[in-house]
Amino acid sequence: NSSKVIFTSDNLRSETFEEIFEDAKEGNKLDSVIKIKDRKRAIIRGTQIITHEDCLVVLGKGHEQFQELNGSFEEYSDHEVINEIYR
Repeated sequence: NSSKVIFTSDNLRSETFEEIFEDAKEGNKLDSVIKIKDRKRAIIRGTQIITHEDCLVVLGKGHEQFQELNGSFEEYSDHEVINEIYR
């Protein structure tokens, strides 16, 4: 029921971003969804398109401090990204 949706990566593990998006499309209308693979860029974009009447909801990573990409782990925190944006 959101007016704007950005689809981004969480933990890709062994799947590609496109494979995950194709699975998510099944049974859903995602024609107007914005796809941005890089999670940090997706959150930044989300903050750019909301207005003072909107609410940005970031789902998926929660309190995790890393992002898994094909078996390797990179330090990453949604919390830190949000803090960087709104300092």
